[in-house]
Amino acid sequence: MKSTGQSAVFGRRKEPHTVIIARGNEIRHFTIRPWLAAFIGSALAAIAIGYLLATSYLVLRDDLIGATTARQARMQQAYEDRISALRAQVDRITSRQLLDQQLMETKVSELLARQTQLSQRHGRLGPIIERAETRSATRPPRSTPRRNPMSMPKSQAAFRSPRPIPWRP
Repeated sequence: MKSTGQSAVFGRRKEPHTVIIARGNEIRHFTIRPWLAAFIGSALAAIAIGYLLATSYLVLRDDLIGATTARQARMQQAYEDRISALRAQVDRITSRQLLDQQLMETKVSELLARQTQLSQRHGRLGPIIERAETRSATRPPRSTPRRNPMSMPKSQAAFRSPRPIPWRP
């Protein structure tokens, strides 16, 4: 049998899907387009996937929180180790500076002691030098025979200067 006017292909419909709702004397009908059905199906699938993802997040959240807490604890431990290493280094540098300061103070005190000794010696030698200068000024210069450098042994001749170097306090 052939239908008149429409060519029927098996499994394919040309008519849109219609939903009819009848309630008492009221009858309503809706036509559902294929793209609208695909959109609603996709939206429902997206909602179902979102629900499953949210549920798995809530289940696995404890593991995530634990891992985050452990990572923060490791970072804190690493920072504390670094801080303690830096403190130890600061302590070493401070002790080294203290030792250097003590050594410097010892050297300064030795130099001050030497300076006081030299000042005392100069104080003792000052009157002697003044007396020698006054005596040499009052006495006429006496001539002292000079030795011939050739008559001296070679070891003394090498160290003898041609003229005496005056000493000044």
